[in-house]
Amino acid sequence: MLKGFDNVSLSVKEMSRSLQFYREALGMQVTDSYGDAITFVGLEGWTTTIMLQQRENPVAGNGYITLVCEDVKQAKVDLEAKGARLGDGPYPIPGVGLGLDLYDPDGNYICLIDYSDMKR
Repeated sequence: MLKGFDNVSLSVKEMSRSLQFYREALGMQVTDSYGDAITFVGLEGWTTTIMLQQRENPVAGNGYITLVCEDVKQAKVDLEAKGARLGDGPYPIPGVGLGLDLYDPDGNYICLIDYSDMKR
């Protein structure tokens, strides 16, 4: 029935502000765009993307995205320096590693995780 996973969609109010956050704070790249209202961002080497969809009245907080990073503690330092809106963390995720919560400019929740406790 299903053949794959295409993208995650987030509603944003101001595309330029959101693109600045996803590119500069998180290091993502624009992978595609359809006019001013829809832009896809992603990480180099990954096929799954985030579709940013500009809306007049976006609704945030209906879910979240978990992104993998190398070092949550260092990510917190880097994100603080870039002025990102941080939530809790770093906090332990038993048997997994560390987590860090942050929010994009529209209040969409993002969790960074480093898998530092996973057996490799």
